[in-house]
Parts: sequence; C-alpha cells; structure tokens
Amino acid sequence: RPDFLCCRGKEPLESGARSKLSIFTTVAEKAIISIHDVSNIYRVPLMMIEQNLPSMLAQRLRIHPYARRRDNLEYSTASGITEI
Repeated sequence: RPDFLCCRGKEPLESGARSKLSIFTTVAEKAIISIHDVSNIYRVPLMMIEQNLPSMLAQRLRIHPYARRRDNLEYSTASGITEI
C-alpha cells in the first residue's frame, strides 16, 4: 500500500480529483501531492514543501527530530534568479 501519491500534470490537482484518487488508491487525501508545471525547475522543491511532503516523509520514515525550519531561502533565491 502506498503512503504517498505524487501526481504530475500541466495544472494543479483540483480537490475533486484528489478526493477520487484518495478513494480509489486508499492514500490519504493530504498525502496526494500535486506536481504541476512551473516556470522553472527550482520551484518544484518549494511546491513540495508547501504541500508538507518533507515532514510527512520524515514522519513515515520515523526520522526524529526532523529539521522543521529548513531554510527555504536557498530555493526561493534560486527560483528568482533563474526567471526569464
């Protein structure tokens, strides 16, 4: 049984799609991660952080204590620099 489901697509997942995926895959709705198209690759980790994937993964792997306040500035700065 999967613990997470990462869905790749052009648009973010809508709540109805998350709900259906949750029902048919037995994955919790909060564990369904939307990885949609973004302007540059450096925004993908930020998207995962916003959806709480790192802390859910650490909890599932029983990694404690988890560095809750990882410095997101590195990704934010990189994503801003590479904008075209």
